[in-house]
Amino acid sequence: AAQVIESLDTGREDFRRQTPQSRFSDPGDRRVDGAWSDEFSAATRDRETRLELLRSLEDRFDDLGPRDAAALAVAVWADLDPEVRRRARSVVRARFSAGPNVAMALLNSVGRASRSEEDSEFVEDLTQATLPSRRDPDFVNQRRLALARFVSRLNRDSSFDRLLVEQITDEIVDVLDRRADLRGRPSRFTVLPDPAEAASEVALASRAKAADHFLAVETTRSIREIDDRWKARVSLADDDLQRTIAAHLAELDFVEFALQARLPARSRAIGGKVRRMEAEILASETGLEQACRSALALAALERSELVPGPAEGREDE
Repeated sequence: AAQVIESLDTGREDFRRQTPQSRFSDPGDRRVDGAWSDEFSAATRDRETRLELLRSLEDRFDDLGPRDAAALAVAVWADLDPEVRRRARSVVRARFSAGPNVAMALLNSVGRASRSEEDSEFVEDLTQATLPSRRDPDFVNQRRLALARFVSRLNRDSSFDRLLVEQITDEIVDVLDRRADLRGRPSRFTVLPDPAEAASEVALASRAKAADHFLAVETTRSIREIDDRWKARVSLADDDLQRTIAAHLAELDFVEFALQARLPARSRAIGGKVRRMEAEILASETGLEQACRSALALAALERSELVPGPAEGREDE
């Protein structure tokens, strides 16, 4: 599930080529996209020049072109000189906090970020999100999700989520295919379907697994009720992204059912946990964020499924 998060959140080179270029495009101007990044890269061993080049960005306004944004983002997360990293963060805060290209570049390269307090505070300040403790197992995914949500807010075009998902369809389907195997599906895809079909197959595999349980405790919803909720959501879906989310939510319901049947002493806690997850998913501002949050929720429930026998009587916090 963590791979789903990374796939949904991480832009690809093809998408970056479709993002708007910097407004600075006069021939011979240092502000032509790529000119600044070339100078910055050439000064790798010259700290003062790199700091001066970062200061020169304070004359820019709103955003950079994709190449310059990518170089700045790497400086933010991974420059070997802590002063260069601090200066890069400062420039992003002061000049480019509303720049779609810079935001996308930060998201693309956040895998190079550390768990340091400085990086965590930078993401919180930039995105206005509250991250969990840096020791939390979900910290990295939540940080990536905060940046993905931030990118979506800066790209209000309704086609943004669909374009991003289209760029990474193969990766999404491959992850869903492997998750269907984990859910007990008897055979792999012979022809790769679209993400909505793949997500539906995972949900159906979860349904079959849930239906195998003998119920000794009341569950939040019956299998039939989950089926009806799924059908209703699909009937309201306008595109494949929404149908994918509907399947994720159905999978969440089926996994909840199976957990409640297998761990009756924790049934109420499991139900409360899933209701909170659903509320967060449905409160998301974009389809992309809903997809990310549903994948996070499934990852959390998968950890619950792996709880060893002696812990089964323990209530979730």
